[in-house]
Amino acid sequence: MRLPHHTTRTLVRLLACTAGGIAIITGLYLFSDRLNHRPNGFIRLLYPHALQPQATLDLGYNSFYIAGMSNTRVYFGNTTAPFLLTITNHLLSDKQQLSIGHPMKMDSMATGPGLIVDSPRLYLYTQSPATIRTASLSGAPIRFSEPDTSVFNQLQPLSPSSFVLRRYDKAAQQNILQSFSLSAGTRPGNDYRLATQGDGVFSTDGMLLGLPDSQGAVYVYYYRNLFVILDRHLHTLVSGHTIDTNHTAQLRITSSYADKSSVLSGPPPFVNRHACTAGRSLFIHSVLLSNNENRSSFEEASVIDVYDLSNGRYRFSFYIPDFAGQKIKDFKIGHHTLVALYQHDAMSYSIRFPY
Repeated sequence: MRLPHHTTRTLVRLLACTAGGIAIITGLYLFSDRLNHRPNGFIRLLYPHALQPQATLDLGYNSFYIAGMSNTRVYFGNTTAPFLLTITNHLLSDKQQLSIGHPMKMDSMATGPGLIVDSPRLYLYTQSPATIRTASLSGAPIRFSEPDTSVFNQLQPLSPSSFVLRRYDKAAQQNILQSFSLSAGTRPGNDYRLATQGDGVFSTDGMLLGLPDSQGAVYVYYYRNLFVILDRHLHTLVSGHTIDTNHTAQLRITSSYADKSSVLSGPPPFVNRHACTAGRSLFIHSVLLSNNENRSSFEEASVIDVYDLSNGRYRFSFYIPDFAGQKIKDFKIGHHTLVALYQHDAMSYSIRFPY
């Protein structure tokens, strides 16, 4: 039985649209993968034998994250148990658990409950509704506040009573950084507008970190080679660039006129994936291959680029090896020790380079 000519033509068009959609998605994925695994027009100074493995800890679940690290301790939070803190030493032994309880106004069903530890204090927060509670690791919670924002999406403590928040500013239609002090009640402090490229959300996405000794904050952009170092009042100290050549975020964004929202139409090509600060250095996990790297070495490890916090200049790079075929999903540094977190395992390394 032959189909009518117009029906055949419709089916051909539908098949062509389907094939075209699959081709576009596949092309975006291949473009992202190619960007990460081809030489990217820069050179790395690789520090040899930078890390020495010390110990491994199987945490049992992939819901753990590194909430903080001191000169003697490592603190793990858990997204499925937000009021439970796991504590170990740098050799990942002597494991203890500290129950925070369910503080007043802290609903476990709130958006983004999390823990940040800056020993000897911990900070328990929810993003929506925006709540912050500060506590001592050895005593009862002492302070509680609700910042004057409807929601924030990142938090960095500077002291027991002062913080930097990242939130979405509806008037500016972009992410901003904002200082906040418990002593000032609910009044917000200074603002810092993140550098946009086209849109104010995806192009400004990144990681909010603290400077050592709580002297300010660092913001590292995910999708381009930019980071900024700020003082406690959010004034710019250093505007730096990572060593790669990706000045512009390679994002494909689709806007919806119906609800005035935007979504990414493909996987975002990361430039900087994770980061931390320690000593006088900023450590950034880059996902881009340099011109002078061995491809197999690069694919079997996570490369960390090190920058000087005083001027933003690149110093050198080193590798964190994969564990059981897994890439790191976070890392922290404290007192000559690096702790890397994989899916449900943590690995401790002694550091053999100056930082």
